[in-house]
Amino acid sequence: MANLEDRTDLPDKIKAIFNFFNSDEDEYLNYHEFLAFLRIVNPAGAPKFDFTAFTKWCQRVNANPDKGLTIDNLYVTYRDLDNTEEALKLHYDKVMVTPRPGWINQLQTLYTDTKEAQQKKVREAIDQVQKSNAERGEMLRKALIELEIGEERDMARNRRQRSPPLPNLD
Repeated sequence: MANLEDRTDLPDKIKAIFNFFNSDEDEYLNYHEFLAFLRIVNPAGAPKFDFTAFTKWCQRVNANPDKGLTIDNLYVTYRDLDNTEEALKLHYDKVMVTPRPGWINQLQTLYTDTKEAQQKKVREAIDQVQKSNAERGEMLRKALIELEIGEERDMARNRRQRSPPLPNLD
């Protein structure tokens, strides 16, 4: 990836936003990466942003929709706004409070899976939880049995220790 830090013609906030969403580090924000960006900066508008809208947006900023937006295309996007500095600061602040590890892949999976695939994943997660709970329940049951056995042993030992010695009949 080109070193964006050396690009003095681009504001640092644009570099940070671009790097944040360019999860595959290919120098392009593809549809899923750009959609993730929109979900953070414009949650109300993101659900309406399908691939056709992405294609039109790419054409507007002279980008190739098959590859995605370059950092220069993102810069043009902000430059064309009436309130560039205000929007950029607002978006930067929203992005920088968002946790990154793995969430773009989760978003991609969530929005590219069919409804059946999503339901299957939910069922699998529920099955894992139920299995885990069953295993924990079995461990707890065994622990309780061992505790009861231990208590019975302790009670029997205490009874033996407290009972008076048997008389010697010799």
